[in-house]
Amino acid sequence: MNLSGEQLKDTYGNLVTTGTTAGSPTTGSLQNGDGDLITQVGVNVTPSATLHVNKSTIGEYLRLGSGNIRQLQFSSFDTASAHAGHDIDASSSNGILTLSTGGTERLRIDSSGNVGINETNPSNKLEVNSGSTQTVSIFKASSTSTTTNNGGALIGIRNTNNTNGNMEGLFFQNSNGSGTSGIIGYNVNHTTNEGLMTFGVRNSSGTFGEKMRIDSSGNLGLGTDSPANDVSGLHISVASSTDQLYLERTGSGTGRYYLGTASNSLLIVDDAQSTERMRIDSSGQVHINGTTSVTTAMSGDNIAPKLIVEDDLATGIGILRQDTSIASGNSLGSFGFYGTDTTSNTPTPLASMQAIASGTHSAGDNPTELRFFVTPDGSSTMNEAVRIDSSGNVLVGKNSVGFATVGCELRANGQITGTKDESASLILNRTTSDGNIAQFYKDGTQAGLIGTIAGFLYVGS
Repeated sequence: MNLSGEQLKDTYGNLVTTGTTAGSPTTGSLQNGDGDLITQVGVNVTPSATLHVNKSTIGEYLRLGSGNIRQLQFSSFDTASAHAGHDIDASSSNGILTLSTGGTERLRIDSSGNVGINETNPSNKLEVNSGSTQTVSIFKASSTSTTTNNGGALIGIRNTNNTNGNMEGLFFQNSNGSGTSGIIGYNVNHTTNEGLMTFGVRNSSGTFGEKMRIDSSGNLGLGTDSPANDVSGLHISVASSTDQLYLERTGSGTGRYYLGTASNSLLIVDDAQSTERMRIDSSGQVHINGTTSVTTAMSGDNIAPKLIVEDDLATGIGILRQDTSIASGNSLGSFGFYGTDTTSNTPTPLASMQAIASGTHSAGDNPTELRFFVTPDGSSTMNEAVRIDSSGNVLVGKNSVGFATVGCELRANGQITGTKDESASLILNRTTSDGNIAQFYKDGTQAGLIGTIAGFLYVGS
């Protein structure tokens, strides 16, 4: 302690001495002439605290260390103000508090209460500048909580004003300090804690706007700030373009498709080929590979078909069974016709066409037949009515070739057979006038005939 030639005395004029612990000369205490401990020390002031330092002019009034190796410095203001007092390393009368390490300022609290970390001119309550380091800040917490939506490490942003519809948010700025995008949480109702979240970006014209919203029901809206109430999921709204949802695969096997709407129709478009592949129009018609509207009903129907498959050349609809172990009796696929005006009022198959393997399939040997089923009058169960077997024979009312089985056969070899139990198996009827009922040919030349005249049967050639 440098007393500049003066002795340190207490307020009674007693000489202050240093008391040391025996054997430990490096430790001790300030004592008065009576050996009592000094409990308050004042420098340039009558002390009102354990250590009270006063400096009547601006400048340093307390320094630990010396020269360039000082660790802590206290300085005074040059004028009295509402902030009168002393700050750590205050640079001017503005009342700025700074902390430095390694000769570089690390933290600053300015007179407005703004805090800057590695930032010498903070304009917000907290600004952190990481310089060239990519990671600006990491917040850590050691939490074992697994509570849904309220566990783990959390960062909270709170608006203390209780006006419904106000917000909190995270905004992202460029080097000019202009906001380019943001995530905003809206307090829909402070009483019920209802909220929603929006995502916004600034376009090339400089306009900042909302682009995506998740409302309080969990509905997701893209391009709309009011996801439809009847949508329990994703609502995409685009003002002028037909491609609302774009799907692209890059790398090998590239492809680009978009899903969109136009004229109250849903479109699937192959963007790579600039070709529309499927459309569901406003009438519910499904168009594959075309857009031509078909309004004429097929014979017997009172509405137009709902599925239209279109191409520049002849086209078709294929049913594929992807199986290399098809055995006799396995179905290869069916077309079914259903109705709901049934006993249970549920969709019930009433007629169908089915392809069946009529033998075990193997390379070069794939016997297959077609079967047609209908529901008879007075029944609710389908029965097989017609079969085209793998030999090309058409069987009506029976499922195999042979005279012993009741039914009709139109054989692929040109024969026609009919078998009926206890009644005629062939009935021929000519109405109105007399004449030939049956004619017989050999090699294109008539060889005989059977007919009627005046109620009598005749046989001729």
